[in-house]
Amino acid sequence: MGYLHYEDIEIKELLESTMPIVTIDFCHEKKTSVCFDYRQGMRDLVSYVCEMGHTRVAYITGQDSRITRARVNSFYQVMKEHG
Repeated sequence: MGYLHYEDIEIKELLESTMPIVTIDFCHEKKTSVCFDYRQGMRDLVSYVCEMGHTRVAYITGQDSRITRARVNSFYQVMKEHG
């Protein structure tokens, strides 16, 4: 099964319909959206791990994307802050 994208005609038709829809990480002026703060999520996670006394922490990423880059940048920033 392939993934659909917000640019696909099927998705555009859904977004323009009167059907109640909630999008995730995609803002559409006519629909409700839920967006995550990936930077803050990573900050909270890494801070917690460091506060538990862990000093050797690895982060394995998925495919390169805007979300992955935000998480990785936040990971490195927080790890640097915790020394």
